[in-house]
Amino acid sequence: MQSNNVNQNFTEKFTDVQMSAYDVAQIMGGLYGDGIIGLKGAFSRELIEQLHKELLVLYDEALKWPGGAVGRGPKRHYVEIHPEDISGFVELATHPWLVCVCEAVLGPDYKIVEIGFDVPNPGAQNQPWHRDFPAPEDTILGRRLNSMPLTSLR
Repeated sequence: MQSNNVNQNFTEKFTDVQMSAYDVAQIMGGLYGDGIIGLKGAFSRELIEQLHKELLVLYDEALKWPGGAVGRGPKRHYVEIHPEDISGFVELATHPWLVCVCEAVLGPDYKIVEIGFDVPNPGAQNQPWHRDFPAPEDTILGRRLNSMPLTSLR
C-alpha cells in the first residue's frame, strides 16, 4: 500500500491549545508503561457500526480470491485494505487524539503505511501480544518506539 499522510491539512486547522487538550505525558507513560492506550468514546457508535459493516464485506470479498485473506493460524485471517475502501478513513486517521499520539511518538512527519484487520473466527485461539515485524535497534537498545500499530477493539 502506498504511504498516506492525511494528517497534514488536518493539523493545520488546530491551534496548540486544541492539540494540548490531550496529556502527552500520559500518552507516553501509557505506551512505555503498560504498552497500550486508548480513548473511550473517541468515535460515534454510528461510525463504528458503518465501519464494521464495511469490514465484513471486505473480509467476505477477500476470502474469494487467493491471498486476499492471509491465514494467521487456525480459523484466523488478516486482510489488508486500501483507505478508499472504508468510508470513515479520513475521520479515523485525522482524529485529534490519534494525531496527538502519532505526533508525540513518531514526530510530525509520521505516515500511515498499512491498513488491515485481523479476523478471529469462532474457535480461533486468542493471539498473545506481539509485534508483526522484528523490533529495530532503536527500540531494542534505545527503548524508542519508531513504529506503532493502531488497533480498534469492538
